[in-house]
Amino acid sequence: MSGTSDPTDVEGLLEEIREELHRRTGLFPGSAGEACWSNDRAQKAQHAAPPRIEWVELGGDVDLESTNFTGGHDGDIGIDAIRFQATIWAANKRGCRKLRNELMRSTQNVVEGPNCLFGRYEWLADANAALGRKMVFALTLRLPIPFDVARGDTTGDFELAELQSYATTVQTTVAVNNQAPTP
Repeated sequence: MSGTSDPTDVEGLLEEIREELHRRTGLFPGSAGEACWSNDRAQKAQHAAPPRIEWVELGGDVDLESTNFTGGHDGDIGIDAIRFQATIWAANKRGCRKLRNELMRSTQNVVEGPNCLFGRYEWLADANAALGRKMVFALTLRLPIPFDVARGDTTGDFELAELQSYATTVQTTVAVNNQAPTP
């Protein structure tokens, strides 16, 4: 994966994809793009004007046999294949297809090519058809499961330092409380 170093930070990864899509198309800039880009909330911007993209995480599969993916490491124990449904709104079908294609290119750039799988899409009837067309698009992001996560070392450096400091404090307190009283 390109920018994000934590494969469990899916929100961060989707933000990287939004930034790449903005770089490629000029759409969805920073906080102004939030009304038209949402993660894990369906229908957030239903009444806003297109274009819009909404991601909903559906679930996934863990594959411990397949660590062969671009950007992987020998220490990875498997792949977390996270399934998403992206709902894409645009002014018309052509606009939806163009936005889907740019989303595909941006996603491939961020997760490094074969780490994303693109599936079916369907056209949806929408009560707000006057605002454009809506497409639901299936995609899967294949993220590494590092060996450290498998051992349970999921804390970040800051959290680990806090835990180590707490353990030292507890050890010191126990040692002081267990000392023989001084005469």
